[in-house]
Amino acid sequence: MKKLYICLISFFVGTIAHTQICNSPRFTEELVFSLQDIYIDSNVIFGHATNWQNADETLSLNMAFPQLSVDTMQKRPMVLLIHGGGFVSGDKDDFNTEAYLFARRGFVAATIDYRLGMSCFSDSLSYDKAVYRAMQDANAAMRFMISKSDSLRIDTNWVFIGGGSAGAGTCLSMIYLSQGEFNTAHPTIQPLLGDLNNSTNNLINTFTVKGVFNNWGGVARDVFEALEAVPTISFHGDSDMTVPVDSSYGSSCVNPPYIYGSNIIHEKLTQWGICSQTIIKPGGGHGIYNNTQAATNFRIGKASCFFKSIMCGMCYSDYSTDSIPADCSTTLSINDKQNQLDYSIYPNPAQTVLYLKTNQSLVNTTVYIYDLSGKTQQFTFEKNEISVQELSNGVYFLEIIDNNKTYRYRFVKN
Repeated sequence: MKKLYICLISFFVGTIAHTQICNSPRFTEELVFSLQDIYIDSNVIFGHATNWQNADETLSLNMAFPQLSVDTMQKRPMVLLIHGGGFVSGDKDDFNTEAYLFARRGFVAATIDYRLGMSCFSDSLSYDKAVYRAMQDANAAMRFMISKSDSLRIDTNWVFIGGGSAGAGTCLSMIYLSQGEFNTAHPTIQPLLGDLNNSTNNLINTFTVKGVFNNWGGVARDVFEALEAVPTISFHGDSDMTVPVDSSYGSSCVNPPYIYGSNIIHEKLTQWGICSQTIIKPGGGHGIYNNTQAATNFRIGKASCFFKSIMCGMCYSDYSTDSIPADCSTTLSINDKQNQLDYSIYPNPAQTVLYLKTNQSLVNTTVYIYDLSGKTQQFTFEKNEISVQELSNGVYFLEIIDNNKTYRYRFVKN
């Protein structure tokens, strides 16, 4: 069962960056770098801070990225990953597999530690302080990575975040929960713990997050606003009892906030014209697609394609209850791939004309264009030129029927 919504985002993409990123085999469902090509740097210290027991804590991260000696791309997008555990357990190693799989697709990836711990029995604001510390440390880790952008060849124009459960909630809070909003709800926390954006280390680097990889997380209803919204890909089980897929009151020692799960996040984002891809597993509980490396690879493939669509200005919304693997490494999308060399289409994305290249005669060829809902579109086809000028911006399928063979291609009108 699948619902699809088009909401292409319009922004300028530099010619060089577009060529390097969009015409590259990277950042898709395919692994483009070998095991030996990936450099891993573990336990890199990014800050120090006082934990919930008033002890100094050293915070570190793990990095994974294609080795500089084998990677020809001068600037690579980055993904910062935040583990779950209800703000009381877990560590950065929990997301090592995700970081490694992103790196093998061409990203610079990092997975971070943050301060854990709370006790509602001794402090009624203990939970909210734990959330605040996690946000402080995640912001500090991001500043640290941005400070290393030259040496790590990070493209600071394309910075993404992702996490699981509490880590996903931290990611969403980084986008939607400001210092002022936190102060309004809990005015005593900032004077005690310091600012959200300049603690844990002394770095002053700034960053803008372009997309979120949300794994079974949620966001507080009262801070979730259209003006701050960014493209988001979400994975959630519809039987999740920890973070409900729709909405419920969240966790806190007192006065828990009302939380939107992935279904409501998707609904709101699409209403606001922000692209959102959401995969809901029927009957799935907390932590779906996380039990094997193949399941994790499924999520990373989908997220990589989503992030690439953002970078290439082709982001679209999609809601699915089917575990359909990502397929953005080629313009081919459906079937008969062994025969697709009979035809090729270009350019993709197309603005006015889509050219059909073939070694076959076009005399007995029938061509159709469908939108994502399956509706046939009007167009003109003469010789090998298909006029798409009248189509609205979006994602389409080109179907070619030739001697009882059917060929299907996905293309973007932009």
